Amino acid sequence: MTTAVIGATGQIGSAVVSALLHTGQRAVAIARSAPRLAGRERIEGRQVSAYTGDELAPALKACDRAVVTLGLPYSAKVWLRDWPRLMREIARAALDSQIPFVVLDNLYVYGRSHGTPFTERTPLEPCSAKGRARLQGFKELQRARSQGAQITVCRSADFIGPGAEVTVVPWSGLHAVLSENRHSLRWIGDPRCQHSYADPRLVSRGLLAVAASSGLQSHDVVVLPPAEAFSGDDLAQALSHRIERQVRLAPVGQRMIRAASLFSRAAHEQVEMMYQVTADYTVDDALFRTYQPDFPRLSVDDLVQAWARSPARG
Repeated sequence: MTTAVIGATGQIGSAVVSALLHTGQRAVAIARSAPRLAGRERIEGRQVSAYTGDELAPALKACDRAVVTLGLPYSAKVWLRDWPRLMREIARAALDSQIPFVVLDNLYVYGRSHGTPFTERTPLEPCSAKGRARLQGFKELQRARSQGAQITVCRSADFIGPGAEVTVVPWSGLHAVLSENRHSLRWIGDPRCQHSYADPRLVSRGLLAVAASSGLQSHDVVVLPPAEAFSGDDLAQALSHRIERQVRLAPVGQRMIRAASLFSRAAHEQVEMMYQVTADYTVDDALFRTYQPDFPRLSVDDLVQAWARSPARG
């Protein structure tokens, strides 16, 4: 089997290519710039100038399946303008190639949790501009699936850990606590709320597990496994235990985020997403584990132990 990785130079795309390399599988790394691992044994790089159906068609030649890990700058304006169009082109490529596509997505289309974990059956009720953009993109993929395209959308919880910076718990802050003698960690939202987070390396493995499973591909949506849900207080305790000194959280609430949004682009983009961090926000990965019962389960302590061995840049 030859797996095409579309968006092979991004954080998750690079991890997917690495996972294929380490297991001895053939990969075609497709990106707008030269993929880092291109040229290694069994890894072929193919560059495109844009992720359009016309350019992806020849890039997918001789591939048996595709994993799509594309992203855009974290901007509601950019997402509303570009995400539906990008997914429309991915849908075209899936229809034209007639190979199975696995497409990485997030949880924003679900909106608020209402106190229950998200599953594949949770109603799509986005409450943010970013969520509405993702929903429009999902509809493009669903339309293609109804026309015969083999597309499975994989939804992941927020990333946490090495390399994850555009997230509510940036890796730079975690690394500073673990390796630079910092005693506090900024925490956006309520540190008592339970939240599901995903290790990027396991996200890449989860995508490949779906790509290799005809059972999972029979579903239009699959929720990827996160780590066991934990709160900010749980994370502070695990970090304190690891470095043998007290780690304190520095909570940042809605008022502070709104004030900071006047001069910070990152804070401006976070305002509409505060609903994720002011109430429990968890997922249920039972469907995935029905087909992959031996897939790793990670606790917050497992994550911290792994992070302690990671370099600053992940």
